[in-house]
Amino acid sequence: MWQTVNRWLTRCPLHLREMGFVRELWGIRRRYLQFRPEWEEHCHQAKRVILEAVRRCPQQRQAVILGSGWLHDVPLAELSQVFECVTLVDLLHPFSVRWYVRRHFRNVRVLEADVSGVLYPAWLAVERQEAILPVSRPDLFVEDRQIDLVVSLNLLSQLPCMPSWYLKKVGRFPEAQVELFNRQLVEAHLDYLRRLPGVVCLIGDVEIISRTPAGVEVARRSTLYGADFPYVGQEWEWRLIPRGDRPPYNSQSLRVLGVPEVREAIREARGK
Repeated sequence: MWQTVNRWLTRCPLHLREMGFVRELWGIRRRYLQFRPEWEEHCHQAKRVILEAVRRCPQQRQAVILGSGWLHDVPLAELSQVFECVTLVDLLHPFSVRWYVRRHFRNVRVLEADVSGVLYPAWLAVERQEAILPVSRPDLFVEDRQIDLVVSLNLLSQLPCMPSWYLKKVGRFPEAQVELFNRQLVEAHLDYLRRLPGVVCLIGDVEIISRTPAGVEVARRSTLYGADFPYVGQEWEWRLIPRGDRPPYNSQSLRVLGVPEVREAIREARGK
């Protein structure tokens, strides 16, 4: 009953609904509840990287979490204690998350925003039967010098997922054009992170790995649509689907990298 009420009270604009974001939002929650013991290690590691980034902040005015979602891997209590203000940014915030934040944290706010800035224009391109897809030029928070921490959380590979699914479903754009759109989204986000103020932390998956029930690896591919991940970070595997629900019952794991401070990672790379 509560899940039904939660879903009913979660707001979603038409273009995001048609792109499948509501289905994906609840799919994430369902998988988390189903595989919670296997997901806990990823959530622990992500929180640890975020808190390491916090320790690198010379000031603690405002923290911004891009891709906050269900808060599974957000150390919200710790962030709320350290920073004057915490902003949770996502396309959709479940009603239960809004309710939880409102009841427990006076200095935490939620903001619904498209970090890529390209979803509504892409939807319009389909509706108007245009021949060219928009280009992502994100600029949210770039000029806000009160921000001391920004975290991009499990967002990098996810940015193209649903718009790509939608564009392929409607079938009005060549596959090569959609693939170029996907890669540009990822590359634009990486560039965007380098332009943001404060300490910028990046946590994202770079590969998906398929294994048999016996643990034998049978496939591995990039999740970044051909874009390069320019950083060396702390690495772990997220057991996304520990066992498939149909033959051959293969598991799916994500190779995740956590970079507490992207500018420091750039300096280290240049120094080698």
